[in-house]
Amino acid sequence: LFSRCRDVRVEGVTIRDPARWSCYFKECDGVLARGLTINAHSNSNNDGIDIESRNVLVEDCDIDTGDDAIVLKSDNPNYCVENVEVRSCRVASNCNHFKLGTASHGSFRHIRFHDCTTRLCSRPTLKRGQTAEDHLAWIRSEWPDCPSGLSAMSGIAVQNVDGGRLEDVSFENIVIEGARTPIAVR
Repeated sequence: LFSRCRDVRVEGVTIRDPARWSCYFKECDGVLARGLTINAHSNSNNDGIDIESRNVLVEDCDIDTGDDAIVLKSDNPNYCVENVEVRSCRVASNCNHFKLGTASHGSFRHIRFHDCTTRLCSRPTLKRGQTAEDHLAWIRSEWPDCPSGLSAMSGIAVQNVDGGRLEDVSFENIVIEGARTPIAVR
């Protein structure tokens, strides 16, 4: 967690199975996250990169996670997440590959995701007491066309549900594989 920091630079770091979110930038100004490798499947709340900051560049990251891979949040109604660029990343998720919200009390402005790819996750994220076989049986019963059981809910999810504003948000040249719903807007 980097909270209210300036000029943050995280490069070439590998994170494996963190207890919660892997990397969270909260109300920072000037963030560079480059060349991160994140493999996070220790529980069902393992986001890859969470961004609630300004002037952010995320590039050339490899993320394989049980929850959202790269997610922008805006919990503070008086804060604007702005000038965020995510490019040349490769992600896998059992939840959402790229997401804005659901925490969306504040605003999102000048957000650009481009030249990224998604893929199937390397492993399921099991709930407490659940076996891999139980998980696979549940996935197959809910989504019969997903034999591997390793599928994201959404490739791109825009979930602006708390009254915040969205302005100048773009997704360009995103290749989505392994998502039950390629694009979800709520």
